[in-house]
Amino acid sequence: MIAVPRYPEGLPMLSYGSFLFIGILLVLFVCLYYEISRRRRIHKRLKSLEAELAGSSQKLAAALQIIHQLQARLLQQEQLAGIGQLAAGIVHEINTPLAYVSNNMEILEKYFITLGTLSARYRAWRMTLGGTAEEMVREMEGLEKNLDLEYILRDIPDLLEDTNAGLQQINNIVREMRLFSRVDCQRSFERYDINRGLESILRVVHAQMASHAAVEKDLQPVPAIQAVGGEINQVLLNLVINALQAIRGKGPEPGKIRVSTWQDGAFVYCTVEDNGIGIPEENLNSIFNPFFTTKPVGQGTGLGLSISYEIIVKRHHGEIMVESIPGEVTKFILRLPVTQNQH
Repeated sequence: MIAVPRYPEGLPMLSYGSFLFIGILLVLFVCLYYEISRRRRIHKRLKSLEAELAGSSQKLAAALQIIHQLQARLLQQEQLAGIGQLAAGIVHEINTPLAYVSNNMEILEKYFITLGTLSARYRAWRMTLGGTAEEMVREMEGLEKNLDLEYILRDIPDLLEDTNAGLQQINNIVREMRLFSRVDCQRSFERYDINRGLESILRVVHAQMASHAAVEKDLQPVPAIQAVGGEINQVLLNLVINALQAIRGKGPEPGKIRVSTWQDGAFVYCTVEDNGIGIPEENLNSIFNPFFTTKPVGQGTGLGLSISYEIIVKRHHGEIMVESIPGEVTKFILRLPVTQNQH
């Protein structure tokens, strides 16, 4: 039998291999302990991050809701701003026919008083039957001459025609304005005639453009498209007013605005072109950004073209493009599908 060496205390001596094995076990234990601790910390951190993410998601949803509300308000404000820009022109357009309707009514009132005087005289004679026929005829002839009855009878039809024309003009202006009053309430797609929309807008802004720009139209026969008509009108109005402002910004000389439409396959195109101040090349990539404007403070929100982009590209799945040579020409091109994908 081989004797096993013992420590002085009486314990058996451990070999080098045993120490190595125990050391490895200790290292593995420590590593396992730290791994478990690490995973617990990670799990705890994940729980914390999940809670933070849940809170952030709620905050993000609330922020998105606020953003959508602000976008809706900004859209409404921009639409109201566009209507406000038309106010002076509309007042002028309505005041002109109202002026001659009012004037005609005053004249017609005087004419009816005159005719009433003659009628009263005739009735008085029928009742009295006094005097000779010749005396009555001479008196009536004198009365008709003094009252200018012949002129009155000739002028009344013209006055009535002018009055009816003025009332019809007012009616047309009110009817065209209904297109813009539908912007806030119409949200569904329906058949929309872009030529008619352009004609309506040009009639509404006619007074504003009369002394500043001549309008050229090249409106080809195009099919009605599926669109939210009020929103497309808002875009067209914005482009026409921008063109007018570009011409005014160039100087006092009258300019030219050219609008055109045509069809190419499944798309309808519309362009609004002006020979105003143009757009610098460095701004071409920024003009559709929200709040971007080169106008003085208080004269522009920088939302018009941004909203136009939203309406044409995102709402109607079309395109809005711009070409410009500073000081010479600016052209905006709209490309709209005839039918909308209903997916």
